[in-house]
Amino acid sequence: MATAIALAITFQILYILFAKLLQHVWKATVVERASVIFTNAGNLIIPLVAYILGQEWVIYVSGYILVFNVLF
Repeated sequence: MATAIALAITFQILYILFAKLLQHVWKATVVERASVIFTNAGNLIIPLVAYILGQEWVIYVSGYILVFNVLF
């Protein structure tokens, strides 16, 4: 679980940095930057992981959703 949370934090930082890059390079609007940072992972990731990897892997998804919700 700690690994899942650490990776989620890492990816969220990368999303934020990528949004900053979009702001400077392509003059992305606030809505475009927010859509890069705040993906639809909360709604889609649980059924996808459950279907592809199985129910036992859904617990690791909760680490990503935890970081996502705190950031949101």
